Amino acid sequence: MVKSDSSREPRPRKRYQWQDLQELVSPAILSAPRLDWNQMDHRYFQYLIRTVHADSVVWFEHLVLLAAVMETYIGLDPSTVAKYLPNLHVRWRVLFPAYGLTSFADWRPEEHLPHYLGDMQFPDTLHTREEFLRAYTVTAEHSQAYWRALPKAEQAIYQQWTLPLVPKHLAKQYSRRTEVLAAQKDRGNVKLMPSHHILPKFEEKLI
Repeated sequence: MVKSDSSREPRPRKRYQWQDLQELVSPAILSAPRLDWNQMDHRYFQYLIRTVHADSVVWFEHLVLLAAVMETYIGLDPSTVAKYLPNLHVRWRVLFPAYGLTSFADWRPEEHLPHYLGDMQFPDTLHTREEFLRAYTVTAEHSQAYWRALPKAEQAIYQQWTLPLVPKHLAKQYSRRTEVLAAQKDRGNVKLMPSHHILPKFEEKLI
């Protein structure tokens, strides 16, 4: 009988829980008021740790707090949260080095979003650009809503991880959602990239 080589058998991937973030983020994030980490979908932790943290990016803590805010404070459906997180991460991973941003404090949505939406150095489709504008606008509003609900002393602590708002007049001015919807009805005019080519699937990050 030939013995199987156990060293060649793939090891099961770890199923991360919120406790695995304790060595990765500020203690203030995991003790943030009005959030319940035990109620969060474990898929977020797989993506945040395996992908976002592994990329050594400056917005890791921002996305960790944002995920908890969106699900346990705002009450968004997990599938919606699972869509927003990679949308932000994937675009920031391109935009920050392209625009020379080295800290999250350098991110100015009122300047960088309009720049990106018309920047032809990127091959992104109109659909991709519009989805990022919408994702950022919505998540920043949720982030700010949570921050405003905190007492003044706690606002001073959590402001550093709160996403800056997009001025409403700019979001409305630069939105091309009408064109995207029209293109979806007439794909012969504008070829839209399938969503599975734009965002990584959370299922690929699971055990």
